[in-house]
Amino acid sequence: MNALALLYRDQDEYEKAERLFLEVLAIREQILGSNHPRTTTSLYNLALLYYNQSKFEQAEPLFQRALTSREHLLGRENPRTLVVLKNLTCCQKNMEKEEKLQGRE
Repeated sequence: MNALALLYRDQDEYEKAERLFLEVLAIREQILGSNHPRTTTSLYNLALLYYNQSKFEQAEPLFQRALTSREHLLGRENPRTLVVLKNLTCCQKNMEKEEKLQGRE
C-alpha cells in the first residue's frame, strides 16, 4: 500500500495518496508502534505530501514527530535525521512567511 501511495504522490494524485498514507500510518502505529522505523517513514511520507501541497500547518507536526522518532532511533547526527530536520525547518519558515503575508492583507 505504501508503494501505491508513493506512486499516487508522484502522479500528483494527492487525495488518493493521502488516503493511503493515512491508512498505512494507522496500521503501522497499531502493529509496529509509534517509534518503529517504518512508522517514522510513514509520518515523514505524509508530512512531505502535505508540504509539497503547501499545507504547512498539517506537515509541521508530522515532521516534528518524525524528527523526534529518528533522533531516538538513529541519533541526531544521522543523515536521515538531518533530512527531516531540514524539511521541518523549511516548513516552519514557510509557515512564518505565510503568517507575515496574511498580516499585510
